[in-house]
Amino acid sequence: MRAALNLKLAMATGPELLILDDPTLGLDTVARRQFLELATEVLQGNGRTIVFSSHILSDVERIAERVGILTGGKLVVDCQLEELKKRVKKLRLIFKEQPPGDLHLKEIISHKIQGRELTVTVANWNQKKQALLDTFKPVSCSEIPMTLEDIFIECTRVDQESFNNQ
Repeated sequence: MRAALNLKLAMATGPELLILDDPTLGLDTVARRQFLELATEVLQGNGRTIVFSSHILSDVERIAERVGILTGGKLVVDCQLEELKKRVKKLRLIFKEQPPGDLHLKEIISHKIQGRELTVTVANWNQKKQALLDTFKPVSCSEIPMTLEDIFIECTRVDQESFNNQ
């Protein structure tokens, strides 16, 4: 209730920009959800901008339209949430034999080979990359759904300048 009251008090002055640093930290599940619903109402109803910093990425995913990911003091991702989810793809590929050692794809974030299976995460996914991947003739290719938290972990594992280069 205190967090909701603080948000209402902050909004009472009519700011165009509100900066919240981990506002749901320490709140129980019910209070967190109520706070996020209130924040969403504030955003939708007043056309305000909220900069929302949080380590609880499911909260961010619930209310954010645009996300930024910082790692090592650098902004490595800055785009619309839905665009980010389209640009970063995690694929599970199965081959008749051993997977190829090099897919000749740029902007591979991570890859893991286990037997005939290759799991690869790629930034800036597009039809050209799909066509190149198809030339290796995998027996099966399926997309593994990723949450914002999954993407965050992938992006912060290594230096990712590739996200800002389209």
